[in-house]
Amino acid sequence: ILDYGGWTMQTSAGLFVFGVVLAAALVYLLLRFLGSVLRLPGDLRRWSAHRRLSRSEKYLAEGLLSMVEGDWAMAERAFRRGASYSRSPTVNYLCAARAAQHRGELQRRDQYLRLAHELNQNSALAVGLTQAELQLLQHQTEQAYATLTHLNTEHPGQDQVRLMMLEASTGLRDWAQVLKLL
Repeated sequence: ILDYGGWTMQTSAGLFVFGVVLAAALVYLLLRFLGSVLRLPGDLRRWSAHRRLSRSEKYLAEGLLSMVEGDWAMAERAFRRGASYSRSPTVNYLCAARAAQHRGELQRRDQYLRLAHELNQNSALAVGLTQAELQLLQHQTEQAYATLTHLNTEHPGQDQVRLMMLEASTGLRDWAQVLKLL
């Protein structure tokens, strides 16, 4: 028997236990629902981050496979699209620059290199080395030498810069510089 505020309710013990268990289950479900509603923004952020990472990996893999297959247009497109999802878009833009160079699109190559540099100032050496390498491959030896000279002043003693300067100096037939570098 329950008596509360002028109300009296009488039931069997079995029905009372069933009611208490049902009420406890309803309270539990309500609390779980409220908890999941409160966690929803965080869950959505994690899901969104996972989806971005998956897309980034998809486009990077697609671009690399296309590069290996020699499909430079598809590689460039995949790298460009993947850059917006990537945690390190500099890598995507450097690869897109290589693909654009293979297609003979030198303005786009330079645009990708510029984007890579703007997005990550700490990658100036990697961007500069890629730029110089692509310039050497395009027989733009003087521009490559200028790029490498700048890199050498910014990063003195860097072996890859010196090795590429040696290649550029040989292409320019600047034997005094070749001897100095050797």
